[in-house]
Amino acid sequence: MNQNVVYELRPPIWFFYVPQLTPIKLLLADGNDVGLAEARTRLDVLDRDMHRINRKNVRLDVLALLALVCAAQGDEPTAIEKLHTALELGIRGGNIRSFADLGVPMANLLVHMKEKETEREVAGYIDQILAAIPEGVQADKIYENVLISTGNKSTETLLFEPLTWRERQVLKQLPKDISLQEIANQLSISSATVYTHTKNIYRKLDVHKREEAVQRAKELGLV
Repeated sequence: MNQNVVYELRPPIWFFYVPQLTPIKLLLADGNDVGLAEARTRLDVLDRDMHRINRKNVRLDVLALLALVCAAQGDEPTAIEKLHTALELGIRGGNIRSFADLGVPMANLLVHMKEKETEREVAGYIDQILAAIPEGVQADKIYENVLISTGNKSTETLLFEPLTWRERQVLKQLPKDISLQEIANQLSISSATVYTHTKNIYRKLDVHKREEAVQRAKELGLV
């Protein structure tokens, strides 16, 4: 028997497995209810699989995308929960690009999350990610420190919860003389989803009805 045989230790096949997330990103970009539901189902499965085999770097990408899908569905609590888990994974390796590459929707969610974040380390990590996003993207997404002029008096209004990409889409439809169902048809989402986004818009703009939301949005330069 040859005692000099060297056995090469190779990682298991699953170690090299990287799921293709581009089709899921396309479903998110399309933004209709059916596509978002399918994207969420796929990502939930991938999250469980990556957690089971301890592929933390891939799971981070999955969770970040899952957070955006949940936000697009109007499920803000789950979106924040998934994003927080992704940040906890990313902070250990200083991963910036996985979040920054997701652009405006992720920037919106990160700004919103920072207002709720109590851990200084995570808040600082969010700042690092936001700093890595191009200035043009930043300007498009953050509606903070907006100066409103009312007659001779100027007041500074801070939106503590920036509107998400989908909420901005719904908001732009509100000045039109169309129903929520018609808005849903135009955006290829359900009326229930439009209703959820509209409630979130009212809360974030601190108004109680559609006419007030439209007026407030005009004052802030959002429509």
